[in-house]
Amino acid sequence: MHVMFAESKPKSTRLLEAEATLRRCFAEKTADDAAVRAAVDAMERARRDVRLVHLLTHLKTRDLLTEEQRRLYHEARWGAR
Repeated sequence: MHVMFAESKPKSTRLLEAEATLRRCFAEKTADDAAVRAAVDAMERARRDVRLVHLLTHLKTRDLLTEEQRRLYHEARWGAR
Protein backbone atom coordinates (compact mmCIF):
# COMPACT_ATOMS: atom_id res chain seq x y z
CA MET A 1 0.00 0.00 0.00
CA HIS A 2 2.91 2.34 0.62
CA VAL A 3 3.68 2.30 -3.10
CA MET A 4 0.07 3.17 -3.90
CA PHE A 5 0.17 6.24 -1.63
CA ALA A 6 3.52 7.37 -3.01
CA GLU A 7 2.23 7.02 -6.55
CA SER A 8 -1.18 8.53 -5.90
CA LYS A 9 -0.10 11.57 -3.86
CA PRO A 10 1.14 13.71 -6.79
CA LYS A 11 -1.83 12.60 -8.87
CA SER A 12 -4.23 13.53 -6.07
CA THR A 13 -2.52 16.90 -5.77
CA ARG A 14 -3.06 17.46 -9.49
CA LEU A 15 -6.74 16.60 -9.08
CA LEU A 16 -7.17 19.07 -6.23
CA GLU A 17 -5.37 21.76 -8.22
CA ALA A 18 -7.57 21.14 -11.27
CA GLU A 19 -10.72 21.37 -9.14
CA ALA A 20 -9.43 24.62 -7.62
CA THR A 21 -8.78 26.03 -11.09
CA LEU A 22 -12.37 25.37 -12.11
CA ARG A 23 -13.73 26.97 -8.93
CA ARG A 24 -11.46 29.96 -9.45
CA CYS A 25 -12.77 30.46 -13.01
CA PHE A 26 -16.26 30.93 -11.68
CA ALA A 27 -15.27 32.85 -8.54
CA GLU A 28 -13.17 35.31 -10.55
CA LYS A 29 -15.82 35.52 -13.30
CA THR A 30 -13.33 34.43 -15.95
CA ALA A 31 -15.26 31.28 -16.88
CA ASP A 32 -16.04 30.89 -20.53
CA ASP A 33 -16.62 27.87 -22.75
CA ALA A 34 -12.93 27.23 -23.42
CA ALA A 35 -11.80 27.76 -19.81
CA VAL A 36 -14.49 25.48 -18.40
CA ARG A 37 -13.80 22.76 -20.97
CA ALA A 38 -10.06 22.91 -20.30
CA ALA A 39 -10.54 22.82 -16.53
CA VAL A 40 -12.96 19.89 -16.68
CA ASP A 41 -10.65 18.01 -19.05
CA ALA A 42 -7.73 18.50 -16.64
CA MET A 43 -9.90 17.41 -13.71
CA GLU A 44 -11.09 14.26 -15.43
CA ARG A 45 -7.58 13.27 -16.57
CA ALA A 46 -6.35 13.68 -13.00
CA ARG A 47 -9.35 11.77 -11.60
CA ARG A 48 -8.70 8.93 -14.06
CA ASP A 49 -5.04 8.75 -13.03
CA VAL A 50 -5.92 8.56 -9.32
CA ARG A 51 -8.52 5.87 -9.98
CA LEU A 52 -6.09 3.82 -12.07
CA VAL A 53 -3.50 3.80 -9.28
CA HIS A 54 -6.19 2.51 -6.91
CA LEU A 55 -7.52 -0.20 -9.23
CA LEU A 56 -4.12 -1.39 -10.46
CA THR A 57 -3.01 -1.72 -6.84
CA HIS A 58 -5.99 -4.04 -6.27
CA LEU A 59 -4.79 -6.20 -9.14
CA LYS A 60 -1.21 -6.32 -7.85
CA THR A 61 -2.42 -7.14 -4.34
CA ARG A 62 -4.69 -9.89 -5.62
CA ASP A 63 -1.72 -11.58 -7.27
CA LEU A 64 0.08 -11.75 -3.91
CA LEU A 65 -2.75 -13.46 -2.05
CA THR A 66 -3.50 -17.13 -1.68
CA GLU A 67 -6.79 -18.44 -3.02
CA GLU A 68 -8.26 -18.44 0.51
CA GLN A 69 -7.09 -14.87 1.14
CA ARG A 70 -8.65 -13.81 -2.19
CA ARG A 71 -11.94 -15.40 -1.17
CA LEU A 72 -11.93 -13.62 2.20
CA TYR A 73 -10.97 -10.31 0.60
CA HIS A 74 -13.71 -10.64 -2.00
CA GLU A 75 -16.31 -11.41 0.67
CA ALA A 76 -15.16 -8.46 2.81
CA ARG A 77 -15.12 -6.10 -0.16
CA TRP A 78 -18.18 -7.27 -2.11
CA GLY A 79 -20.13 -9.51 0.27
CA ALA A 80 -20.56 -13.25 0.15
CA ARG A 81 -21.75 -14.48 -3.23
